[in-house]
Amino acid sequence: MFESDRSNIKQNVENPKYAATAGNGGDANIVNNNGKTYIKADSVHIGTLNSPPTTSNTTKTTPNSRSNKTIIVSIAIAICTSIFATFTISKSLWQKSNSSEIMLYSVANDLSSPSPDLLETLDDYLQETNRLPETKIDRAIERYNLIIRVAEKLEDYLENNKNAKNEFDSTEAAKKTVREISSDVKIILQSKIHKHRIPDLEEQLSKKKFGEIVNLSPGEFENQYTQGAIQTTYKILMRPYGFHADRNKDGFITNEKEAETIPCKTLQEIERLWRGYTNDRCGWYELEEPDYINLYINSQCKELSRTTVQSILLENKVLENKKIEQKRTLLATIFKTEDFEFIKPKIINCVKNEKTSVSRNNNYFSFLSLDR
Repeated sequence: MFESDRSNIKQNVENPKYAATAGNGGDANIVNNNGKTYIKADSVHIGTLNSPPTTSNTTKTTPNSRSNKTIIVSIAIAICTSIFATFTISKSLWQKSNSSEIMLYSVANDLSSPSPDLLETLDDYLQETNRLPETKIDRAIERYNLIIRVAEKLEDYLENNKNAKNEFDSTEAAKKTVREISSDVKIILQSKIHKHRIPDLEEQLSKKKFGEIVNLSPGEFENQYTQGAIQTTYKILMRPYGFHADRNKDGFITNEKEAETIPCKTLQEIERLWRGYTNDRCGWYELEEPDYINLYINSQCKELSRTTVQSILLENKVLENKKIEQKRTLLATIFKTEDFEFIKPKIINCVKNEKTSVSRNNNYFSFLSLDR
């Protein structure tokens, strides 16, 4: 090693800033090995170069920071507990609602007999249905119809079953309660249908979207017609879409109770709309004379016409297949001949005998003002 290099290194070693500290207080020696300079301590281990003291970056935990963390953890636990409790309650309510609905459907379809606790179940189910939002109107209408059916079954059971007196504390009180529920629900259902279903019918009539009669097979239900005002009228009266008068789902009105399911105001409103948008041509019947109505054929109503093919036979030979256009009344279009025993008196009582103001010179059939 050159003398100048030794001198420089020695100065650096003697400098307190860069001095090597030998273990156990030993001396540090400068060593030259193959042209490289090292610092060797006499003791067992090599000392480290002294360097300026450094400040630790570790943040000390203060009582305030520990308190904040405790608050955050407590809030998180509270939120999780609340969510879990809400989920548990919602699940419980759903299970209860589902169980109630199974019970009601069972009674409505004659799979089980009414029991005393059915009254409370029916009332709870009604309150739950009333809370459904407008966006779930289909579900609400379905549930209101179910409540009415069960109420009818329960009232019939209280009236005619001998076991009812033993099962119910007071059959008269039970009948009064079930009648009140049924009456309230019928009013609500009518209001919902006039608000959410009748406007669909009016829109189709205003756009002249009447639809057509495809066939008149009762088992086809609304598929007897193509989409349009005829089909919507049928659905409002006969299907779960509306009042579901066809309770036994056979396509017919088979008894007076089914006919009474349809409110007079709805029949009147349908009559008003059909006559209004067809220049008074189409309605439940045709008024041929002041005191005579035709409930089957309406020669003026082309909107409810149906073309059929009739074969002319002579000596069992077909001479001609002739197309015949049948113009029907709305009554004969929506209902079947088998229905007329029960539905015809209803139509006559609700529509024909209702005070009306008819102006055949105007393009609108004006009925007595009706609430929708």
